Amino acid sequence: MLQLIQNYLPLNPGNFGPVRWDTALNTAVSFVTNTNWQSYGGEQTMGHLVQMAGLAVQNFLSAAVGIAAVIALIRGFARKGFATIGNFWTDLTRSILYVLLPLAIIWALVFASQGVVQTLEGPAAVRSIEGQDQSVYRGRSHPRRGSRSSARTGAVSSMPIPRTRLKTYTPDRLHAGAGASAHPCCPPFHHGAMLNNRRQGMLFTLP
Repeated sequence: MLQLIQNYLPLNPGNFGPVRWDTALNTAVSFVTNTNWQSYGGEQTMGHLVQMAGLAVQNFLSAAVGIAAVIALIRGFARKGFATIGNFWTDLTRSILYVLLPLAIIWALVFASQGVVQTLEGPAAVRSIEGQDQSVYRGRSHPRRGSRSSARTGAVSSMPIPRTRLKTYTPDRLHAGAGASAHPCCPPFHHGAMLNNRRQGMLFTLP
């Protein structure tokens, strides 16, 4: 719905019109199911509000759903004498508030402190070193968190703005690599901690 009415919404400095209904449906289904497949260029299709409230929210929710499901599975092994395995909504909320949001805030502050663009303004008009005038997209500090990014640009991670110098390029690569490794590696260790048997948790990390 946000995509279809974005021409009436604020935080749309590019004055983008409504997204085609089939593209909007495909994108909504894709992000809700944690597929995140995009058939459009983010900087040429959607405004800041739609990308933040519509797409980035699903990056957190879909990842939190996965975490809640894993925790429920672990509780199934750990709670032998209990009638329930916990509350899904409680686990979902805790995953977002205590894990995903703090990590997102920390990384956003790291990148913003190093000069990475963090603004809700529209594209900047610049002149390239070849002397050509061009429009450079700007937006929130960093796209990735939770699951794959809600790509705000068609170039995704090839976009040079998040890595304007070595100080930002290094954290960006660490963020991408560590994030991709930490998410699947944490549940086995958490499994061992909940069962009071860390060796069993480490067993799941072996190839």
